[in-house]
Amino acid sequence: MAPAYRHLVQMPDGTTEIAHRGVRVYTILGLKQAGDTPEMIADAYNLPLGAVYEALAYAADHPEEMEAIRQAELAIQREILTRIPEELRCGIRIP
Repeated sequence: MAPAYRHLVQMPDGTTEIAHRGVRVYTILGLKQAGDTPEMIADAYNLPLGAVYEALAYAADHPEEMEAIRQAELAIQREILTRIPEELRCGIRIP
């Protein structure tokens, strides 16, 4: 039986976010990986603490979804950076 997530919704584009808040699970995961505590994330985005923990649990249960989002964002970054003229890109590493 799949767990029921009280605070999360699946969006039409396939991403999962906190219901009625527009904060993606992937964003919460990134903040946690950057060193923010769940309490800090909840305060910064005015979210229930339970929603933050639920998002982190969802991310742990769906690593393939999180990796797909990461790869898609890297591709977008690459595309944007390659459009910058070479003389302005000095020192910028394209992932």
